[in-house]
Amino acid sequence: MENIKLKIIELLKDKNANNYVSGEDIAYFLSVSKRTVFSHINSINDVSYDYGFHIVSKKGLGYKLCIDDEELFSDWYSSSSIFIDDNEVDVRQKSIFYKLLVNDDYINIYDIADEFSISASLARKDIKALDPLIEKYGLCLKHSYSHGYLIVGEENNIRKAISKEISIVNPDYLNLYSGRHNTETLNQLAFSIEKNLNDFDIAISDKQVDSLVFHILIALNRIETNNPISCEANYDKDTVEYRVSELINKDISKIFDITLSDDEIYYFSKHIKSSNPIYHEYDGNIEENDEVIIFYNIFLRGIYDYSNINFFDDDNLRVSLFKHISLFIYRLKNNVQIEKSSLTMIKDEFPYALELAVHGLKGISRKYKEYITESESLYFAIHLALSLETNKRIKKYNIAVLMDDSETLFRLISHRINTALKEKINTIQLLRYKDIAKLKRLDNADLIINSTGNKLWFDIPTISIKDYLSDNDIVSIKQTFEALDSRDELEDFICKEMYFVMECDTKEEVLRNAIHAIHNINGIDEEKLYQSVINREKYCSTAFSNKIAIPHPLDPNEFPNFISICRLRKPVLWDDKHVQLIFLFSLNGSEAATKSFLDKLSKIILDDKKSILLNKATCYEEFMNEFLQPK
Repeated sequence: MENIKLKIIELLKDKNANNYVSGEDIAYFLSVSKRTVFSHINSINDVSYDYGFHIVSKKGLGYKLCIDDEELFSDWYSSSSIFIDDNEVDVRQKSIFYKLLVNDDYINIYDIADEFSISASLARKDIKALDPLIEKYGLCLKHSYSHGYLIVGEENNIRKAISKEISIVNPDYLNLYSGRHNTETLNQLAFSIEKNLNDFDIAISDKQVDSLVFHILIALNRIETNNPISCEANYDKDTVEYRVSELINKDISKIFDITLSDDEIYYFSKHIKSSNPIYHEYDGNIEENDEVIIFYNIFLRGIYDYSNINFFDDDNLRVSLFKHISLFIYRLKNNVQIEKSSLTMIKDEFPYALELAVHGLKGISRKYKEYITESESLYFAIHLALSLETNKRIKKYNIAVLMDDSETLFRLISHRINTALKEKINTIQLLRYKDIAKLKRLDNADLIINSTGNKLWFDIPTISIKDYLSDNDIVSIKQTFEALDSRDELEDFICKEMYFVMECDTKEEVLRNAIHAIHNINGIDEEKLYQSVINREKYCSTAFSNKIAIPHPLDPNEFPNFISICRLRKPVLWDDKHVQLIFLFSLNGSEAATKSFLDKLSKIILDDKKSILLNKATCYEEFMNEFLQPK
């Protein structure tokens, strides 16, 4: 059974037997259309009875999995190897990318489809999705209707693409070149690589060893097919990576009876350097030398200019940053910035810290005339996130307790609130019910706790309790504070006119249409805003998890404040992620609002259920009601 059908079954199986799942939700999870879901479910039901189950549909509710024969279904299900992996499509596309990279002739689209067990149309779609990668490495995709597809470009760029992107590919893909070599031979090669690197105190992971094995297999294939490479420029043979590569080449001669050329040894030494961005040659001594100090000042000054946050007084941040900056400068000068990392959750959880890092690194990028990779920006964001969390300024609130004459009960309530929420409390005042007509002091209260038993209405958030404060009441107070935190300034910037529902096919089309709509409302210079948003994207993609993107101008001070919300009828590819909900905003001169907004979005990004509810909102009011609710 095709994998998308298995995913549908897996999704329905995970739900409670009495619960239906809407076609819209299934389409959202699988990034397909509702019509595709409907078609696949009909196809499933054509054969499902043979395996002891079927899928029922109910208008207005959706679909539900019904198991007719538990044993038959269980046997079939356990043998179907059903896995829902969000990276599956990415892995397949990267595998196709490598296949095109390492072949010197056109590859027929039907051969690709057969190898990866997909349709020809899906194979074409996968190849189209490779455009950003092909452009990233300065390569070119050629297409012939009679022959198929071919990637061409400078060998150095092809090797760099392999070196940087191979980690996501399933190790089984090594069989493309390792098929004719037995396991023992490949193990000897891997052992030689690992041993020689260790002798020079260069430690790399098992995946990186596999990557280097793959590069050697490619080099051997070039030699065997009489397709050698050549380097146009002179290169330094006195580097430690080149010396290690020469030693590995001696082992290659013994294992395969083939010797790599000097040019191949040079390329292989570059792969070693790419696999190990922090070199053994760095002695680890962190000195406050002039270059590090200048970097530190440029970085923190850029953050201050953007946010008005002064990190200069944080001594702990200074120590950790100096160490990180020293290592980073070393990588930057050797052109081996970290391209990939496992810090996706850092990006999703601390978008504000990432934004601060991007603005701090703007000046560094200008100074060294190099763009800083997203992974490197995320490492800087970790330091800033820790400082923000450690030194965060907590907003305190005034609580008014409305009750009868029992001062003893008031003191008990006061004590319980202070014990549970001390860091959020500024004052707790007693207001007597008999003085309700004179309650002008409520103007100073942020929250009223009504213990009178009477139904009372105020313009201020109110929580009614019984005689004593329960654990549930404490939770309600916490949630009210969270809502107050997020509502402070956001509602001043989000308006109904800035809520758009669109259908677009590309990231660029989304930005163009949304910015044009904003221009029609507030007269903003749309071309200037578009260019500033695109410039910000160059530093670090604003696509996050859960199909959310948060584009914004690199220079917010040049634009009026606004927050726009664009909900797409179907997802679009935004760099390497699919996106359906876009928050396009500009908040200048308001650090509190920016932080509050991005913190709010972080909670949504990390909450699968909330992101789905926002996408299902049918109007602005429904969307805002869900958006402003605390998690």
